[in-house]
Amino acid sequence: MHEAKPTLIALVAAVAVLSGATLVAPTAAQEPADPYVHIPTTISEAWQAQLRQYPNPDGMNAFPPGDDVEAWGRLQGMMEEALGADYDAVLESNGATAQRRTIGGVPVLEVRPRDWEDNGKLLVYVHGGAYTLGSVVSTVGSAVYGAEATGLRVISIDYTLTPQARWRQITDEVVAVFAGLEDEGVAFDDIAIFGNDQMCYIKRSDVWKITGYIGQGNPQ
Repeated sequence: MHEAKPTLIALVAAVAVLSGATLVAPTAAQEPADPYVHIPTTISEAWQAQLRQYPNPDGMNAFPPGDDVEAWGRLQGMMEEALGADYDAVLESNGATAQRRTIGGVPVLEVRPRDWEDNGKLLVYVHGGAYTLGSVVSTVGSAVYGAEATGLRVISIDYTLTPQARWRQITDEVVAVFAGLEDEGVAFDDIAIFGNDQMCYIKRSDVWKITGYIGQGNPQ
Protein backbone atom coordinates (compact mmCIF):
# COMPACT_ATOMS: atom_id res chain seq x y z
CA MET A 1 0.00 0.00 0.00
CA HIS A 2 1.39 3.40 -0.98
CA GLU A 3 1.40 6.22 1.53
CA ALA A 4 -0.29 9.24 -0.08
CA LYS A 5 0.47 11.96 2.44
CA PRO A 6 4.08 12.86 1.45
CA THR A 7 3.09 13.12 -2.20
CA LEU A 8 0.16 15.30 -1.22
CA ILE A 9 2.54 18.05 -0.06
CA ALA A 10 3.82 18.57 -3.59
CA LEU A 11 0.39 18.17 -5.12
CA VAL A 12 -1.13 20.83 -2.89
CA ALA A 13 1.48 23.31 -4.08
CA ALA A 14 1.00 22.43 -7.75
CA VAL A 15 -2.78 22.27 -7.79
CA ALA A 16 -3.06 25.44 -5.70
CA VAL A 17 -1.46 27.27 -8.60
CA LEU A 18 -3.69 25.50 -11.13
CA SER A 19 -6.78 26.41 -9.17
CA GLY A 20 -5.95 30.10 -9.20
CA ALA A 21 -5.04 30.34 -5.55
CA THR A 22 -3.62 33.65 -4.39
CA LEU A 23 0.13 33.62 -3.87
CA VAL A 24 1.11 34.49 -0.32
CA ALA A 25 4.73 35.09 0.61
CA PRO A 26 5.70 32.69 3.42
CA THR A 27 7.60 33.75 6.50
CA ALA A 28 11.29 32.99 6.85
CA ALA A 29 10.45 30.15 9.26
CA GLN A 30 8.31 28.47 6.58
CA GLU A 31 10.89 28.60 3.81
CA PRO A 32 13.25 25.65 3.29
CA ALA A 33 16.86 26.59 3.94
CA ASP A 34 17.98 25.16 0.59
CA PRO A 35 15.28 25.18 -2.12
CA TYR A 36 15.71 22.31 -4.53
CA VAL A 37 14.78 24.42 -7.59
CA HIS A 38 16.80 27.26 -9.05
CA ILE A 39 14.97 30.49 -8.27
CA PRO A 40 15.76 33.22 -10.78
CA THR A 41 15.79 36.79 -9.57
CA THR A 42 14.04 37.95 -12.73
CA ILE A 43 10.63 36.70 -11.55
CA SER A 44 8.39 38.44 -9.04
CA GLU A 45 9.06 38.22 -5.32
CA ALA A 46 5.73 36.44 -4.87
CA TRP A 47 6.76 33.67 -7.28
CA GLN A 48 10.22 33.43 -5.72
CA ALA A 49 8.53 32.87 -2.37
CA GLN A 50 6.16 30.32 -3.91
CA LEU A 51 9.02 28.29 -5.41
CA ARG A 52 10.88 28.24 -2.09
CA GLN A 53 7.97 26.31 -0.58
CA TYR A 54 8.11 23.44 -3.07
CA PRO A 55 9.59 20.27 -1.58
CA ASN A 56 12.01 18.05 -3.46
CA PRO A 57 9.90 15.34 -5.18
CA ASP A 58 12.87 12.94 -5.18
CA GLY A 59 12.34 12.40 -1.48
CA MET A 60 8.67 11.58 -1.79
CA ASN A 61 6.76 8.39 -2.36
CA ALA A 62 5.52 7.48 -5.81
CA PHE A 63 1.93 7.94 -6.88
CA PRO A 64 -0.36 4.94 -6.47
CA PRO A 65 -0.28 2.43 -9.33
CA GLY A 66 -2.46 3.47 -12.24
CA ASP A 67 -4.88 0.60 -11.69
CA ASP A 68 -5.30 1.15 -7.94
CA VAL A 69 -8.61 3.00 -8.10
CA GLU A 70 -9.12 2.81 -4.33
CA ALA A 71 -5.75 4.43 -3.54
CA TRP A 72 -6.31 7.16 -6.11
CA GLY A 73 -9.74 7.80 -4.62
CA ARG A 74 -8.18 8.36 -1.21
CA LEU A 75 -5.58 10.71 -2.66
CA GLN A 76 -8.24 12.64 -4.58
CA GLY A 77 -10.29 12.91 -1.41
CA MET A 78 -7.34 14.33 0.51
CA MET A 79 -6.74 16.87 -2.22
CA GLU A 80 -10.35 18.00 -2.19
CA GLU A 81 -10.34 18.32 1.59
CA ALA A 82 -7.18 20.44 1.47
CA LEU A 83 -8.06 22.67 -1.47
CA GLY A 84 -11.83 22.82 -1.16
CA ALA A 85 -11.75 24.44 2.27
CA ASP A 86 -11.62 27.94 0.75
CA TYR A 87 -14.57 27.39 -1.61
CA ASP A 88 -17.03 29.65 0.21
CA ALA A 89 -14.39 32.29 0.93
CA VAL A 90 -13.36 32.52 -2.73
CA LEU A 91 -16.96 33.07 -3.81
CA GLU A 92 -17.72 35.55 -1.05
CA SER A 93 -14.55 37.62 -1.44
CA ASN A 94 -15.22 38.07 -5.15
CA GLY A 95 -18.96 38.64 -4.85
CA ALA A 96 -19.63 35.62 -7.06
CA THR A 97 -22.42 33.07 -6.83
CA ALA A 98 -22.34 29.39 -7.74
CA GLN A 99 -25.00 26.77 -8.39
CA ARG A 100 -24.56 23.06 -8.96
CA ARG A 101 -26.38 21.82 -12.06
CA THR A 102 -26.44 18.93 -14.47
CA ILE A 103 -26.04 19.67 -18.18
CA GLY A 104 -26.16 16.86 -20.72
CA GLY A 105 -26.08 14.37 -17.87
CA VAL A 106 -22.79 15.78 -16.56
CA PRO A 107 -22.44 17.59 -13.21
CA VAL A 108 -21.30 21.21 -13.54
CA LEU A 109 -20.94 24.31 -11.41
CA GLU A 110 -22.40 27.50 -12.85
CA VAL A 111 -20.49 30.52 -11.57
CA ARG A 112 -21.80 34.06 -12.03
CA PRO A 113 -19.77 37.20 -11.33
CA ARG A 114 -20.93 40.10 -9.24
CA ASP A 115 -23.71 42.14 -10.94
CA TRP A 116 -23.97 39.59 -13.77
CA GLU A 117 -26.22 40.51 -16.69
CA ASP A 118 -27.18 37.85 -19.22
CA ASN A 119 -26.02 38.73 -22.74
CA GLY A 120 -26.43 35.18 -24.04
CA LYS A 121 -22.70 34.43 -23.95
CA LEU A 122 -20.81 32.15 -21.57
CA LEU A 123 -17.49 30.46 -20.83
CA VAL A 124 -16.97 26.72 -20.37
CA TYR A 125 -14.15 25.92 -17.95
CA VAL A 126 -12.33 22.54 -17.94
CA HIS A 127 -10.11 22.36 -14.87
CA GLY A 128 -6.55 21.08 -14.73
CA GLY A 129 -5.03 18.46 -12.46
CA ALA A 130 -3.25 16.00 -14.76
CA TYR A 131 -6.53 14.16 -15.47
CA THR A 132 -6.37 12.68 -11.95
CA LEU A 133 -7.03 15.54 -9.54
CA GLY A 134 -9.31 18.49 -8.96
CA SER A 135 -13.01 19.26 -9.10
CA VAL A 136 -15.32 22.22 -9.58
CA VAL A 137 -14.94 22.88 -5.85
CA SER A 138 -11.16 22.84 -5.52
CA THR A 139 -10.67 24.84 -8.75
CA VAL A 140 -13.47 27.33 -8.17
CA GLY A 141 -10.88 30.12 -8.09
CA SER A 142 -10.15 29.82 -11.80
CA ALA A 143 -13.85 29.79 -12.67
CA VAL A 144 -14.49 32.84 -10.49
CA TYR A 145 -11.58 34.77 -11.96
CA GLY A 146 -12.69 33.92 -15.48
CA ALA A 147 -16.19 35.16 -14.70
CA GLU A 148 -14.87 38.29 -13.04
CA ALA A 149 -12.51 39.14 -15.90
CA THR A 150 -15.15 38.75 -18.63
CA GLY A 151 -18.42 39.49 -16.88
CA LEU A 152 -19.76 36.20 -18.23
CA ARG A 153 -21.21 33.21 -16.44
CA VAL A 154 -18.88 30.22 -16.36
CA ILE A 155 -19.90 26.57 -16.68
CA SER A 156 -17.23 24.58 -14.83
CA ILE A 157 -17.36 20.88 -15.75
CA ASP A 158 -17.01 18.31 -12.97
CA TYR A 159 -15.76 15.58 -15.28
CA THR A 160 -14.91 12.08 -14.05
CA LEU A 161 -11.26 11.77 -13.04
CA THR A 162 -8.83 9.04 -13.96
CA PRO A 163 -8.27 6.22 -13.18
CA GLN A 164 -12.01 6.02 -12.56
CA ALA A 165 -12.46 6.97 -16.23
CA ARG A 166 -10.29 6.98 -19.37
CA TRP A 167 -9.57 10.21 -21.26
CA ARG A 168 -12.07 9.35 -24.00
CA GLN A 169 -14.87 9.36 -21.43
CA ILE A 170 -13.64 12.70 -20.11
CA THR A 171 -13.76 14.32 -23.54
CA ASP A 172 -17.15 12.72 -24.19
CA GLU A 173 -18.43 14.35 -20.99
CA VAL A 174 -17.19 17.76 -22.14
CA VAL A 175 -18.93 17.29 -25.49
CA ALA A 176 -22.11 16.24 -23.67
CA VAL A 177 -22.10 19.57 -21.83
CA PHE A 178 -21.88 21.44 -25.14
CA ALA A 179 -24.74 19.37 -26.50
CA GLY A 180 -26.74 20.14 -23.37
CA LEU A 181 -26.05 23.85 -23.73
CA GLU A 182 -27.31 23.64 -27.32
CA ASP A 183 -30.49 22.04 -26.00
CA GLU A 184 -30.84 25.02 -23.64
CA GLY A 185 -30.73 27.36 -26.62
CA VAL A 186 -27.14 28.59 -26.31
CA ALA A 187 -25.53 29.17 -29.72
CA PHE A 188 -22.02 27.77 -30.21
CA ASP A 189 -20.87 31.16 -31.47
CA ASP A 190 -21.66 32.49 -27.99
CA ILE A 191 -19.48 29.96 -26.15
CA ALA A 192 -15.76 30.12 -25.39
CA ILE A 193 -13.80 27.32 -23.69
CA PHE A 194 -10.80 27.69 -21.41
CA GLY A 195 -8.76 25.61 -19.02
CA ASN A 196 -5.28 24.95 -17.69
CA ASP A 197 -2.63 22.23 -17.43
CA GLN A 198 -3.36 19.13 -19.56
CA MET A 199 -6.78 20.58 -20.32
CA CYS A 200 -5.12 22.52 -23.15
CA TYR A 201 -4.90 19.15 -24.90
CA ILE A 202 -8.39 18.14 -23.87
CA LYS A 203 -9.81 21.38 -25.22
CA ARG A 204 -8.32 20.69 -28.66
CA SER A 205 -9.72 17.18 -28.74
CA ASP A 206 -13.05 18.43 -27.40
CA VAL A 207 -13.32 20.98 -30.21
CA TRP A 208 -12.72 18.24 -32.79
CA LYS A 209 -15.38 16.07 -31.17
CA ILE A 210 -17.82 18.95 -30.90
CA THR A 211 -17.32 19.82 -34.55
CA GLY A 212 -17.58 16.20 -35.67
CA TYR A 213 -20.39 14.97 -33.44
CA ILE A 214 -22.62 18.00 -33.29
CA GLY A 215 -21.52 19.86 -36.42
CA GLN A 216 -22.50 23.29 -35.14
CA GLY A 217 -19.83 25.98 -35.36
CA ASN A 218 -16.39 26.06 -33.80
CA PRO A 219 -15.97 27.29 -30.20
CA GLN A 220 -13.05 29.69 -29.85
